[in-house]
Amino acid sequence: MRRESEDFPPDKLFALLKDIRVGDNLQGLDINPRTGDVVNGVVYGAIQLVDAFVWDALGYLDIIEQDTLSTRRRLAETKAAVATVQAQIADLRASLDRLVDFLGVTIPAWINKTEVENGDDMGISRPSAASLDLTVNFQFERQVAGFAHEDVLSIDPTAGTLVKRGSSVTVTLNLEG
Repeated sequence: MRRESEDFPPDKLFALLKDIRVGDNLQGLDINPRTGDVVNGVVYGAIQLVDAFVWDALGYLDIIEQDTLSTRRRLAETKAAVATVQAQIADLRASLDRLVDFLGVTIPAWINKTEVENGDDMGISRPSAASLDLTVNFQFERQVAGFAHEDVLSIDPTAGTLVKRGSSVTVTLNLEG
C-alpha cells in the first residue's frame, strides 16, 4: 500500500515551484515605487510559503493519521482501565463499609442523657448506645454554665470516632441541683 508521504517528499517541492525572476529595477523591493503595488516576487514568495506548508502537511498525513489512531486507541484503553479501577474501588469501598458496619460503630454526638439511652427522635442520626452495642459509663459534673440538666458535656472517645462494637464510652453529663 502506497503511503501519502511517498507522494510528497520535501526535495520534490522546490522542483515543482519555480522561482520567478524580479526585474532588475525592482530587485530587493517589496513595493513598486511607481505604482505602490506589492511586487510579484513578494506575492509569489508568500504563495510558495503556503504551498510548502500544505506540501509538508500532505507529506506527513499518513504519519499523523497513524499517530491519531494510535492515540485514540490508547485513550480508549485508558478510559476502559480507569472505568475498571473505579468499579473495583466502588466494590472495595462497599465491602469495607459492610465490614466496618459489622465490626465497628461510630460514636454519635449525643446531646443529652435521653439520646444516649434512647437515641434521637427517630434513632437515625444519633442512635442509642445500646443499639450500637456500646457500654456507657456516666460521669457527672454539677451546674456547668450554659448546659441544662443531663446535657452531655463530653464524650470519650469523642463523637465521630470509629470503635469496635462492645467498646466502653464515657459520657460526662451536667447535673442541676
